[in-house]
Amino acid sequence: MIQKEMLEYQDLDLELEKIKNTVGKSPDNVIRVRAGKQLAACKAKINEIMPKYKNLRAQLDNARKKLEAICDQVDKVGQELENVEMDEQAVYMLKKLTAQKNELAAVEKDIKDMGQQYAEAEVSLRRLSKDKAVYEQEEKVHYEKAKEFSAQFRPRIAEIKSLQEKLKAKIDPELMTAYERRVGQVKTIFVPLTDGNRCGGCRMEMPPAQVSKFQTKNFILCEHCNRIIYKKD
Repeated sequence: MIQKEMLEYQDLDLELEKIKNTVGKSPDNVIRVRAGKQLAACKAKINEIMPKYKNLRAQLDNARKKLEAICDQVDKVGQELENVEMDEQAVYMLKKLTAQKNELAAVEKDIKDMGQQYAEAEVSLRRLSKDKAVYEQEEKVHYEKAKEFSAQFRPRIAEIKSLQEKLKAKIDPELMTAYERRVGQVKTIFVPLTDGNRCGGCRMEMPPAQVSKFQTKNFILCEHCNRIIYKKD
C-alpha cells in the first residue's frame, strides 16, 4: 500500500486545489480576469494603431510642405508665363505649369486620403483610450474585492502548508518525487495493480521486471499513463 502519510498529503493538496478553484471562480475574480483580458487586448490594439497614426501624421506634414512648395512653383511659373511671348519658351512653360498642376492634384488627393485615414485612426485611439480607462478601473476595483475574498482562506492555506511539511518528512523521498512530478498531470495519481500485472488506471500490462520491483518497493511507475501503481495488501 501507499504510505498513509502520502495519501494524507494528497488529500491536503486536493483541498488546496479546491480553495484555489473557489477563489478563482468567485464573481469578483471572474470579472477581474475578464477586465484584465479586455485591458490587454485594448493595449495591444493601441500599440498596433499608434505607430501607423504617428507615421500618417508625419506623412501628412511632409505632404503639406510639398503642397506648399508646388503651389509656390505654380504661382511662380504662372507669373513668368505672363511676361513671355507665345513662342517655344511659352509652350515649354505651359507644359511645366500643367505638370506642376497635375502633381498638385495628386498631392492634394494623397493628403485627402491620408487625412481620412488619420482621422479614423484618431477616432479609434480616442475610443480605445476611453475603453482602457474603464477596464483599468474595473480590474482595480474587482482585484481589491477578490483579494478581500481570498484573505479568508489564508489561515487554512498556511495550516495546510505546515501540515504538508510535517508529512513530507515521513514520506519516502522517491515516492514524494514521483508524486510531485505527476500532480496536476493525471486526475488519479495512485492506482492499484490489478490481475497481478496490470495498471489499475490504463489497464496496460506491466513488464515482469517492473512488477518484480514490488519485492523491494511499495510502488512502481506506469510508463503508459504516468500513474503511480501500488500493490493491494
